[in-house]
Amino acid sequence: MIHHTKKPSPQSNVETLVFFLLVLFVFLCPFVYLKGLYNYVRLPQSALVQTFSILFGLVVFLTRAVFKHPLEVKQHPLNIAVFCFIGWTFVSSVYAHNHYEAFNQWVNWAACIGVFFLSQQVLSSDHRVFKMLAAIYAAGLLTAIIGIGQYLFGIDIIPQSAPPSATFANKNMAAQFIVLTLPLGMSLLCWAKQKTDVWFAAISSGIMMVFLVYTQTRAAWVAVFFEIILIFAGLTLLFLNNKTARFWDKDKTIATLVGIFLILLCVNIGPDGVKWQFPSLFNRVVSVFDHRPNLPVIPPSEALPSNTKDFRNTDKDSGSVRLAIWKNTLEMIKKKPVTGVGLGNHKIYYPLFHATAVKEEQFSETHQLSNVHNDFLQFFSETGLIGGLVVVFVFLSFFKLTAKTLCTRTDSVFFAVMGVGVSVAGILVNSCFSFPFEMPIPPLIVMIYFAIVLCVSQPTGYPGIKVPEKGLAVLIVLCVPLLWYSVRYYDRDITCDRNYLQAKTFETRREWTSVIAAANAAYALNPNRKKILSYAARGYIETGDYQKGIDALQTVIKAYPYHMNALLNLGVAYSGLNQHDTAMGYYQKVLDIKPDFSKAHMNIAGIYMGQKQYDKAVASFQTAAVTEPDNAMILYNMGLCQVYLKQYEQAARILERTVAINPAWPNAQLNLAILYYQYLNKKKQSVLHFKKALEQNPNVQNRDQIKKIIDHK
Repeated sequence: MIHHTKKPSPQSNVETLVFFLLVLFVFLCPFVYLKGLYNYVRLPQSALVQTFSILFGLVVFLTRAVFKHPLEVKQHPLNIAVFCFIGWTFVSSVYAHNHYEAFNQWVNWAACIGVFFLSQQVLSSDHRVFKMLAAIYAAGLLTAIIGIGQYLFGIDIIPQSAPPSATFANKNMAAQFIVLTLPLGMSLLCWAKQKTDVWFAAISSGIMMVFLVYTQTRAAWVAVFFEIILIFAGLTLLFLNNKTARFWDKDKTIATLVGIFLILLCVNIGPDGVKWQFPSLFNRVVSVFDHRPNLPVIPPSEALPSNTKDFRNTDKDSGSVRLAIWKNTLEMIKKKPVTGVGLGNHKIYYPLFHATAVKEEQFSETHQLSNVHNDFLQFFSETGLIGGLVVVFVFLSFFKLTAKTLCTRTDSVFFAVMGVGVSVAGILVNSCFSFPFEMPIPPLIVMIYFAIVLCVSQPTGYPGIKVPEKGLAVLIVLCVPLLWYSVRYYDRDITCDRNYLQAKTFETRREWTSVIAAANAAYALNPNRKKILSYAARGYIETGDYQKGIDALQTVIKAYPYHMNALLNLGVAYSGLNQHDTAMGYYQKVLDIKPDFSKAHMNIAGIYMGQKQYDKAVASFQTAAVTEPDNAMILYNMGLCQVYLKQYEQAARILERTVAINPAWPNAQLNLAILYYQYLNKKKQSVLHFKKALEQNPNVQNRDQIKKIIDHK
């Protein structure tokens, strides 16, 4: 008998292609990077996510229009919650001070949420769901393999800031992706029926765990530990619902033991070969719970006066720094508890709060906060209580639906949903110590997971909102210009970022003309990135074109009113134009942000020196020296002021300390010698320092007179 199989319809073939387009996109996203950029991972990944979401929407809308198949979205609480989330974050972007920082984040979330709604149209069967999960898990496994290769064999083809980072630039970001994908392997191990699937799940999960150990990322370790607990809880739930269910056997036990052995073996293998690592790993784990500051012993001779605040950097461990940031962020939340400061604008206002509750020791001219390392606190501070309630609504809706599905299914769908739910829970734990939702990929994967649970749960009783043919036509018309704009925008922004990296590179070489050219070229390509102008301004100031520097910096501080470096350089520029009162005003704004900023105190002292107000100059230098007691430049200038004030003994002590710190400074040696010879009548000490000045600079000023003094000692 001949069996005739039903030939797939054109509509079915096209929809299958659309689905595989989505699968391919999700798999490839984590491996996108571009060398030669400053943001060589985040920017290209954002470009791909946002551009693809529009392209995918266009494809889905066209497909539905051609085959006259309506677009439908169920009025499920999860869909409503996600819609409320993107709506309120849009509102918070509108009232934010810096709209670029706000919408830069909002657009990425909007793209991921767009994929969430579109995925519901193509994840039409359990079979497709499993293929999507397989693609995500394969991406996680490949990430781990790349990272292990970087760690063990020093593979440096892919750029990275903190290895082993795979294709995520930073090992913490790579670890977050493993947190988001590893539970799928654990669930596969529990569900697998074939020996090959069992061994694949056990070995691949072991590989991913090994990579996590290599990253030394404590936040990821905490998250994975929590995920393992949830996996056991899920299996317990399955057993209680169906005591005849068999999800474990001898083969799985053996495969799991082999996987554990693989982990134990590999964690003791490093770039230099086999090395016992368990003591250091144990200490690393213990340090998760120990955030005590490491306080140095201050000798009595260096003790600060009781009425002087100690600005020394006594606590550098990351845990204490993060706790300080979190406490200060809570103070920010208290200022605007209902609406927050606006999406993406925590970094704008944080300088005002960096020492409100606890002094954040790392905040400085070169280290200024971009992320809170706690997504919940950052989101709450930016979107307020309203935003916090919306986020709770989103995740409660998701976990409620997940729990309901787990309670009603005992088949393969149970294990798929368990893996997805545990992954989302794990990344939320990770979010308490990091910022995965500020990046392009984790929100995308989470939205795919949301769509998967919504599709496999098949909730009933929720009416759908159907988009008619005319509505599809409108969506298609909107997608075309959006797609064109997205491609054009990111083409320019990527070129902008390349120029920005060049400006930073030229700045380190002090090639100021090249800095100006590269920074202006970058800014012309993307005028929203105002901070780029701070590099051009620095170039203008260093080359003496103060007014152009001022114009550039005024643009920067309109967007970033508490940008400490921009305010400081405005003071420098106005000083260059001899507008000292205006310069003093900007220096004071810097000190309002960071009272212990020694460079601002030095610059104020410089103005006082120019005005011959030496007593005020000394006071400012002394304040600067509290923060930088071993800064030879501060001490040298303080000593000169004390000479002008005829405080010769004090000046001698200060200049002695200067040459002790920097003995190869001929001017310091010379001035100390003159002080001893001319004012303190200490000929022997003066000759000693005159000799050192001549040794260091044979062409020193008044060389002949100095030689006569030495000869007549």
